[in-house]
Amino acid sequence: MLWALLALLGVPIWLVLGALGAGTINRRRFQRSPGVFPMRMREVNIDNRKWGKKVHARWVHDVLLTNVRFALVFTVPYGTHKAINSPTPADPATVKGLGDDIESFTLELDDHTKVEIAYSTENRHLAAGPYDPAAVTRGH
Repeated sequence: MLWALLALLGVPIWLVLGALGAGTINRRRFQRSPGVFPMRMREVNIDNRKWGKKVHARWVHDVLLTNVRFALVFTVPYGTHKAINSPTPADPATVKGLGDDIESFTLELDDHTKVEIAYSTENRHLAAGPYDPAAVTRGH
């Protein structure tokens, strides 16, 4: 929509297409980096318990980097303090787009916000990040 508006305002079409292409290349580069996994996230302490959009994430030390949006590549860092619980099975009917075998666990962020992340069990070793499943079980 934004790109169509820019084209109508007289921005050259080659510039619009170039920006879309660069955004796509950057997003694909992030998704193909080592350690990247698809996930969904939701905040624990709010009434609306809907899962957020599917994003690709990657751990860098104890910071979870998420890549959101399509052409406007935007990376959001979540500094984590600790894992609160062990991975538990999640309902594929409520967490869509991650497959049939899904797990989730809760993280406490540096600002004391609690978020739950859901991921496919085939990505368990990537999603655990600095919190290996045994450490998550102990409440690391």
